[in-house]
Amino acid sequence: MGTPGTLLQVRGLTAQFGRGAAASQVVKGISFDIAAGEAVGFVGESGCGKSVTARALLRLAPEGSSISWGGTVLFHGQDLLHVIAKYVEENDIIRPDDFVMKSVVNRNNNKIFIIQNVDKKIPLETVAKSRDLRIDELLEEMETIVASGTK
Repeated sequence: MGTPGTLLQVRGLTAQFGRGAAASQVVKGISFDIAAGEAVGFVGESGCGKSVTARALLRLAPEGSSISWGGTVLFHGQDLLHVIAKYVEENDIIRPDDFVMKSVVNRNNNKIFIIQNVDKKIPLETVAKSRDLRIDELLEEMETIVASGTK
């Protein structure tokens, strides 16, 4: 159990894509505590595992995928998935069959391209032209990216 005031305790969190010899471990033994009132963010390059880590906390995976999880996640000292299942049952919450997890990248395929090219200091005119955008459209996309918290 974490120290008093620990809201979320994560120990040895793992996520693995595939099975057997073809398996690839993408989240490898992450451990951390989050205290009540504390804010935490995952920071890293595109593809480093931020979203997979967040999904691993709740064991969210697309139906039929071959993703396996490991480690423990405790919320106020109780298994987080048990707490969620109890809440769902007590409140008659039904997950719709057509529920789809989407990230900002899925909704806006320009996001990564823009971030990578701005990071490489490519002129904005060149970035806009390569995506058939007017400069004002590119600036609007960049404003959306910044407003979403991406730096």
